[in-house]
Amino acid sequence: MRRITKGLVLAALLASGPAGAQVVLNASSWVPPAHPITANMLVPLCDDIARVTSGRVKCNVLPSRRSPRPRPSTAWRTA
Repeated sequence: MRRITKGLVLAALLASGPAGAQVVLNASSWVPPAHPITANMLVPLCDDIARVTSGRVKCNVLPSRRSPRPRPSTAWRTA
């Protein structure tokens, strides 16, 4: 039984891949890339993430939003 357990643990460790794998985060915003929220907040945040993690985590700022345009709240529309 111990031999099987050791074999399974070894197989799991070998299958897990290298521990130093690079992670890429996709960041998007509902505003255009030239907007101050993106240019002054999101891009520096991504730079800080890469710097603090020594390049292990990188941030990819997408040029357009990945979801539909946000709709206004119905609360102020009907008030």
